[in-house]
Amino acid sequence: MLKNFKIGSRLSLAFGLILLLMMAVGGYAIKQIKVLDGQIDVLVSDRMVKLGQANTIIDNINLLARGLRNILIDDNKEHQANELRRIAEARKTVGEIFAELDRTIKSDNGLALLRKIKDLRAAYVKETEAYMDLIRAGQTDQAKKLLLSEIRTVQKNYMDSLEELIHFQENLAKDAGKKAGESATKATTLIGTLLCVALALSVVLALVIIRSITGPVAKASTLAETMAQGDFTAKLDIQQQDEIGLMARSLNTMAGQLGGMIREIINGVDRLTASSNDLAAVSKQLSANARDTSDKAGTVAAAAEEMSVNVQSVSAAMEQSTSNVNMVASSTEEMTA
Repeated sequence: MLKNFKIGSRLSLAFGLILLLMMAVGGYAIKQIKVLDGQIDVLVSDRMVKLGQANTIIDNINLLARGLRNILIDDNKEHQANELRRIAEARKTVGEIFAELDRTIKSDNGLALLRKIKDLRAAYVKETEAYMDLIRAGQTDQAKKLLLSEIRTVQKNYMDSLEELIHFQENLAKDAGKKAGESATKATTLIGTLLCVALALSVVLALVIIRSITGPVAKASTLAETMAQGDFTAKLDIQQQDEIGLMARSLNTMAGQLGGMIREIINGVDRLTASSNDLAAVSKQLSANARDTSDKAGTVAAAAEEMSVNVQSVSAAMEQSTSNVNMVASSTEEMTA
């Protein structure tokens, strides 16, 4: 089928197919890179961020715990005021983190876990507020009892729920990392396969196109060598509609025309040879006739010479006769006289 296409069309088709494959490989690679980028972005900007936020909440809970303990063991009003201020800042920080978690957590499991943590946080805040009211009222014994009982219990539950959030986010991060790895492996495999296919197709197309060009060209070269040796009967058996097919038809036509011309020249030489032979025979005949003519001319010359002698003799006789006549005439005149 390719032999009916022009060489330029064949090359364009081959390079076009290879270009399409390269574009497909490049497009898929770009798509997978975007997928990986999205997964990595989720891992970095969401999963790891939430892990950091959960750990920040735990750090602030520990800060709250130290502040609650310090206001119990240190009755200095200024120190207590500083600790209460740190406790308020820690609560504010935790509140901002929970507001961010409310905005970013979308999954059902994550929202359920967040509601659980918020409920435990509310219980923890309630108990710590009661504890600080006792401290402000100077009821340190009741405050200590509350710190070592209810507050410790709700704080542990609060911390445990945050650990659940951390484990939940860690599992999500592991899943995201696993998916990213699987996507990378899948993309690498598919891209490698497509590149191998593109390479194989390139080799096959190159071989097909090279053979479709070099094979007929070699036949044309063989025909030219045959013609150079004087054989104009050979023909190219190339049935193509491209430039090589046109060249083959032109060479076949040229070989036929040259063969015809050579045959005409040979026939002309044969006729010229026959005519030359006839001319040689005529020349021989003319030469023989010339020799006969020469011989006859010699005979005629001899006869003419003899005739000339006879004529001279006749002339002398005529002169003698004339003298005799003159003498007769004189004698006659004398007789007359």
